[in-house]
Amino acid sequence: MVNWSSKWQMKFNADKCKVLHLDHSNKKAGYKVSSVELQSTPVEKDLGLFVDDALKFQDHVSFAINKASRLLGIIRTYCIDEDTLTRLFTTLVRLHLEYGNIIWHPRYRIDKIQIEKIHRRATRFIPNLQHLSYEERLQSLKLPSLDFRRRRGDMIQVFKIMNGLDRLVPEIFFLRTEGRCTRGNKDKLLMGHSRLEIRKNVFSQRIVQDWNSLSDRLSLIFRSLIFRYWSAQEMH
Repeated sequence: MVNWSSKWQMKFNADKCKVLHLDHSNKKAGYKVSSVELQSTPVEKDLGLFVDDALKFQDHVSFAINKASRLLGIIRTYCIDEDTLTRLFTTLVRLHLEYGNIIWHPRYRIDKIQIEKIHRRATRFIPNLQHLSYEERLQSLKLPSLDFRRRRGDMIQVFKIMNGLDRLVPEIFFLRTEGRCTRGNKDKLLMGHSRLEIRKNVFSQRIVQDWNSLSDRLSLIFRSLIFRYWSAQEMH
């Protein structure tokens, strides 16, 4: 990379380059750019995501929650109706809680709860809905829970990869059940072996059960039927 940057006269700024060592067994070798030794860091921001050396993404979850909470505080200062709240939340707040979540999908239950709390808090801004339960408030506002949207987003991404809508090779992510007798979805996937908990939560592993639960008809007209396929209880 250093030779390439020198050849094309696009030299790296060594002071802005850092090393992120992944895996607890990493030997943490030292790296240099133009004789300048790079500093090691436990977490680094890349394309808007905070990536840590344990791939837990708790730093990113905290960042997204804090940013969304500040925006909610601004929205709350105004007297708004249900339609306005829905528009403001979905356009200004929710995007911070969902950007890149295919990668940083919350691994721990506490992170999922903290993220959903932002949604719960927003739905209580409407006075005439405050006496309702969280699920009833979501139904009144016609909003799915954030947990459901993450699962839905996972399924949409699988659909894109499997059908060539993204320039990604499906075999890199998934193992198909070719030649096996399967019911329902003809594009069922095999669940790979996951020795570590961190592996179970990566995109290619966590989506298998949800994807295989889809019927064959749903996999063909996925976008229009997914809300009707999963029950309202699962949605909330």
